Amino acid sequence: MRSISGMLSDDMAGGAMRRVPLPERNAFQRDGRYREAARADTFRKEREFMKILLAEDDFASRKFMSNYLGKYGDCDITVDGEEAVDAFLMALEDGEPYDLICLDVMMPVLDGYQALKAIRDIEKERGILGKDGVKIIMTTALNEERNVKKAFEMGCTVYSGKPIDLDKFEKILKKLELIK
Repeated sequence: MRSISGMLSDDMAGGAMRRVPLPERNAFQRDGRYREAARADTFRKEREFMKILLAEDDFASRKFMSNYLGKYGDCDITVDGEEAVDAFLMALEDGEPYDLICLDVMMPVLDGYQALKAIRDIEKERGILGKDGVKIIMTTALNEERNVKKAFEMGCTVYSGKPIDLDKFEKILKKLELIK
């Protein structure tokens, strides 16, 4: 799926594509049909499993993380930052927001920092603030202090260096109250 000049394209059965116009960004706010923050919180409480978005361009890392995260919930996968932002926006507009987003820092099209900023800007625009926002874990081999600081300043929840230590990652998920 990809947003292309205000249109959404996705693969249908048989490889055919369909294009659906996306609603104007502020249309939902203007007519009051959506109150994203309240809906997001209610939806998350009613679900048994997490809804997860994994944005990772490296096949081996993507496979490893999707296998691991799959035991905790439904895991959607994107391979670049632009797709991650589009998936996040679609989930919000469908009333089924993500509980967790894992963003690789070094990705094509939009890098993890750009995707993080775009996601937080969308949340801010829609009144989704603080603890109501999606939990975002930045995953990267870039562990220098300046990269970590930059990610937190931009609104990431957790910064996790690669290779991922699964025991530590599970503790993080528990601390964020995403799993028990």
